[in-house]
Amino acid sequence: MCPNRRPTPQILLIIACLWFGAFSIRPAEAQETTTNAPTPEELAKSTHNPFADFIKVPFESDTGFSIGPHHNVGDNVSVTPVIPFHLNADWDLIARPSVAITYQPSPHEQFGLDDSQVSLFVTPQNASEWLWGIGPILQLPTATSDGLGTGRWSAGPTAALIYSNGPWFNGILAYQLMSFAGNRDRGSVNQTYLEPELSYNFDSGWYVDIDPPITFDWTADAANG
Repeated sequence: MCPNRRPTPQILLIIACLWFGAFSIRPAEAQETTTNAPTPEELAKSTHNPFADFIKVPFESDTGFSIGPHHNVGDNVSVTPVIPFHLNADWDLIARPSVAITYQPSPHEQFGLDDSQVSLFVTPQNASEWLWGIGPILQLPTATSDGLGTGRWSAGPTAALIYSNGPWFNGILAYQLMSFAGNRDRGSVNQTYLEPELSYNFDSGWYVDIDPPITFDWTADAANG
């Protein structure tokens, strides 16, 4: 059991940075720099774009309130870098590793790494209004406790379709995970993930964004039976 205190966000961020450092990858070759600086609106849109043609390392922190019988606070800090590789004049390969650290309060207090994921997308390089990408996703059983992960190696297909026009940047990201190795006593993994996104980006660089993640666990009934 962890001590009965909430870890600071600084500790979460430091651990996430150290973990990501082990997965550092050097892109094959950077694109030529342009003399035209992006507008604030374009920069805002790039924050949503999973196929951005430059390296970015976004951090996300989610805090849950009134968790458990004692109404405690829980935290989840994740980092999902976007690392582009230019295959040729027409196609890019986008690598998106993802790692998260979670603090789950009592009655089952836990703190540590979740399962990690690596997604690869092949996407056309010169697309502008309609952006798309498709490839594989691999989930690794890196969770430091049973309550934070599945204990299984899982893989499947992933894809994203995006519409970008003017201030609008809308799309959907999806993947399907099925287990193929790992601790069989933990049960199988069969999950579908959908993340629709609707965003409006202002000239000033501010934006309004809605992106509710949806997970379908196709083994939930069997596990609860």
